[in-house]
Amino acid sequence: MGETQCQARRVSDYEHQTETGSYKKYSLGLVLSGGGARCFLQIGVLKALEEHNLQAQAVAGSNLGALIGALYAAGLSASEMLEKLNGIFPKKIRSSEIVQPFGVPGQVLRSVLSENDFQVLKKKLYVGVTCLESQSAEILQKGKLFEAVSASCSFPLLYTPVVLRGKHYLDGSLLNAFPIQPLEHSCKMVIGINVNHSSEKLVQHSFQSLYSKIFSMTPGQQVQNALHKCKYLIDPYLSSPCSLLDFSQADRLYEQGYREGVKLIEENPEILHK
Repeated sequence: MGETQCQARRVSDYEHQTETGSYKKYSLGLVLSGGGARCFLQIGVLKALEEHNLQAQAVAGSNLGALIGALYAAGLSASEMLEKLNGIFPKKIRSSEIVQPFGVPGQVLRSVLSENDFQVLKKKLYVGVTCLESQSAEILQKGKLFEAVSASCSFPLLYTPVVLRGKHYLDGSLLNAFPIQPLEHSCKMVIGINVNHSSEKLVQHSFQSLYSKIFSMTPGQQVQNALHKCKYLIDPYLSSPCSLLDFSQADRLYEQGYREGVKLIEENPEILHK
């Protein structure tokens, strides 16, 4: 993919930021973790929030959480997101389908947005990416939207990195699977949705299973620290095993996500009045 322009900020910049005053720009922020196919669970949660008129003004995401976040920020309903994404991915991505640009995110976003720019979104969006040159996690929030989201979704070793400002970027969840940092000082309340508690067991000689296990390990402690910063957290064990690359379970994940969203609201009714 050719070189494109995007404005990036290192995650460490947010972590060293000090809060000035008590004003926070957004009432509600959402963090959508990376997780490949498991991110369909997040759409179900958004459906439950939508039914209770809970709308975030800012959203941050990595990997497919970035794509779902971009669609949410563009104003799509959960049902529209599911319709756009269900069936567009190969049911199961295999090792023979490697080293090519990941065209799905750009294809989806082009179908709903007239311009390739963060500025056309209706909500604030932060996209987590990994820079290969600096070996650091970064956040993109301005410039070329399609390329930013494509970079965040580009699974390493499966898809080629996206070139932005002369540097190579790929999967945001490699170093920052739960990018809460830009929301900490800008949102009064943050709801996080983490989709990486899976009972999946390693299947010998299975590329899908091995790939999922390797990339679910990175970086565990950083994610755990970030999860504790949410006011409300949805972090369920998946009801049945699902690898990062198994898109055949999209409907089941969506349904589990909806139940988790309803449960969150029933157990925390005060969330509706904040």
